[in-house]
Amino acid sequence: MNSLEEATKTQLLMAQVRLEIDEAYRQITKRINAQIVINGEVPYKVFVDELNQRIDFYGNNAAIRSGQNAKDNPPPASEN
Repeated sequence: MNSLEEATKTQLLMAQVRLEIDEAYRQITKRINAQIVINGEVPYKVFVDELNQRIDFYGNNAAIRSGQNAKDNPPPASEN
């Protein structure tokens, strides 16, 4: 197997893993929200606040990287 085939296989595997992780994240979120409904927000407030901060941090980092990648690889100029 050459390096291009390996890279393609890795990208496909990562896409599949990402789908599985996204689904697991949604399930965990649903369970946490259910516990908040049942037990009230207070026992979970610190955890949820910290988790939301982490989500914001990583989301911002991903947006920055995406912007840097877009700047480094601009789309081809359209011919009008």
